[in-house]
Amino acid sequence: MSNEGDKSRSKRKREARSKQRDNALDKEYANITFTKRPSSGRPATPHRQFDSSYEGSETRSADDLLTSPSRECGQVVHRHANGLCVVTAGDLISEACRRSSSSGKASTPVTIKQVDFRVKAAEGQSVGSKRRNRMGKNTKKKGSDKNGDGCDERSSGSVRPSDTLAIVLLSCGTSVDLKCCVLGSLLEINSRLIDHPSLLLSDPLLDGYLAVVMPRGPFPLPTGDK
Repeated sequence: MSNEGDKSRSKRKREARSKQRDNALDKEYANITFTKRPSSGRPATPHRQFDSSYEGSETRSADDLLTSPSRECGQVVHRHANGLCVVTAGDLISEACRRSSSSGKASTPVTIKQVDFRVKAAEGQSVGSKRRNRMGKNTKKKGSDKNGDGCDERSSGSVRPSDTLAIVLLSCGTSVDLKCCVLGSLLEINSRLIDHPSLLLSDPLLDGYLAVVMPRGPFPLPTGDK
């Protein structure tokens, strides 16, 4: 009887921990919804190089929608067969340039002036590395949330969906805030965008990708549209 009671208590504890993890994930992705993008079937397109692709959009309340309409397009996240997520700007930048040009903010075609990444990849991690540190571990001393260059603790590579991944400054003065979209560990940022920001317009879904993230938990969440 004692052995059966121990098994029952252990099962309840596992179920409680699992529910707690699920609730934490739901909270992290509460403000973003992902919709699967259909494959075009064409060779050399992102759909042929990744397991699946998802377009993210902000989840807004009815009151918010009255003052600020939903985005017509969102960032796109590719999921590789190995589980890694490739975060892109999707059509956000090209749409921002188009709107700025049509609004009369600029007398010349709007281009990208600068890409400013706001987070850093995890130290000792890379896409090709076999090392995979478990999420949640923090090697910093308690109370130390700054590193030498003034960046906060997310510089260690831990990112959340709502974190700002990069800020893109357009030639007309408009800035576009790009999100991390995925909860996990940032393995790589596309540093080519610093010197070649036009890739965000010419090839935003492949060569102009933003970053590679190792997700913490499932992506997208297996509930609803996420």
